Amino acid sequence: MSTHTVGVGIIGLGFMGRTHLSAYQRAEADGLPCHIAGVCDQNAARLSGRAGGGGNLDSGAGEEQMFDPAKVFTTSDVDVLLGQKSVQLVSICTHTDTHVDLATRALRAGKHVLVEKPVALSVEAVDTLIEEAERAGRICMPAMCLRFWPGWSWLKEVVADRRYGRVVSARFERLGAAPAWGEGFYANTERSGGALFDLHVHDVDFVHYLFGQPRSLTAVGTPAHVTACFAFDGMPAQVVAEGGWLNSPKFPFRMRYIVEFERAVADFDLLRDPALFVYGPDASEAVTLPPGNGYDGEVRHAVELARGLVREPLASLGEARAVTRTILGERESLRTGKPVSFERL
Repeated sequence: MSTHTVGVGIIGLGFMGRTHLSAYQRAEADGLPCHIAGVCDQNAARLSGRAGGGGNLDSGAGEEQMFDPAKVFTTSDVDVLLGQKSVQLVSICTHTDTHVDLATRALRAGKHVLVEKPVALSVEAVDTLIEEAERAGRICMPAMCLRFWPGWSWLKEVVADRRYGRVVSARFERLGAAPAWGEGFYANTERSGGALFDLHVHDVDFVHYLFGQPRSLTAVGTPAHVTACFAFDGMPAQVVAEGGWLNSPKFPFRMRYIVEFERAVADFDLLRDPALFVYGPDASEAVTLPPGNGYDGEVRHAVELARGLVREPLASLGEARAVTRTILGERESLRTGKPVSFERL
């Protein structure tokens, strides 16, 4: 176990890179032994420390000066950043089609890696990264922030301990305006995977996290706006996830679940304050959630992994592989109009 301060490198300073950077800075301010040691972006303007960008929700990253380039190493060359001994952990916050290559280079340079979702658009690409991480003997964790999000980590806990009984049904909803940032990347589905991969991946991952691999699925809609119904052996009898980029740029981002248990119903809505209510047989109550967001949780977990304080990541590449397989099954169901079954993993 190491007690040293973890030096963090950020590759990509768009919206998500800014989000990671702010989360690490908040972690440092709260006493976690980490600091931003270096950043890398091909856009020289972003290396000034004022890394503006878009985004579909408030991640805690503002438009103010985010770092002092006189104190933080800056470069437009990934390999130069990876060559810095001061960097032990790297957050990869670039376009999806660069993830596997950059993560591989970071692992080969001896760095631990937190790689943004989706890890890749094919099972084969994820398999390649699994092999690289095993050879390197380093952590490579997919950044599945919902697993750390207040209200969603609570849901995992109550599903596991069955305090309200078993889950009868679950519905997940993630809708928002199509991304206006990214210089056309998100509109190119060959590169981004569209909403099916880039947005809907969160809820598919959480379905796996709660219930495991679905036995089968049926998907309707389009890759830009999909609704998937997942079937499992036994309960829950109904699990549905809807995700999409809608055609109005003014539509507010929605992140919601309604989970019916045998003895209660849990309802989370990001647009509501308080966000989480539990409806029981006789009364309803708001659930007090801790401050912060899933980005705060995931980067702190990554730092603990890099320090050796935690042995296993809360999200693994193996799980990312299974989620990728399921999303590809959804795409096949959309194409054929038929259910897709999965062999047991």
